[in-house]
Amino acid sequence: MDIIELVTKYGFREYFDPYKGVGYGTDSFSWTAALFIDAIYETKEVC
Repeated sequence: MDIIELVTKYGFREYFDPYKGVGYGTDSFSWTAALFIDAIYETKEVC
């Protein structure tokens, strides 16, 4: 599961379990939001 799928399923969580793909911690974490935005822009550039 990539960051786009994780955020779509669990929201902007503080961290994600790398093996289970489950979101933990706070649900409004700005670092995750920033990474998500970066991933979306990168995906658009590839397509």
